[in-house]
Amino acid sequence: MALHKAKKWLRCEATWAEIAKVYESCLSHPLSESNQGILAKALGRIERQENPEVMPFSDVYHWGSLVISGY
Repeated sequence: MALHKAKKWLRCEATWAEIAKVYESCLSHPLSESNQGILAKALGRIERQENPEVMPFSDVYHWGSLVISGY
């Protein structure tokens, strides 16, 4: 479940690729059109990150909280 995965990222570090998987899985679920747009934009930003290093905790929290809050 995408939300379960997103919550898991809030408690640990994740790579950009891993957090992108959470967003892809959210986009595959039925969402309102506006939520799909917001998630797609966030995913685009994640995919443009060139640094493959682990995300800082604050970034994991930011991206994960968007998913959990329904955005």
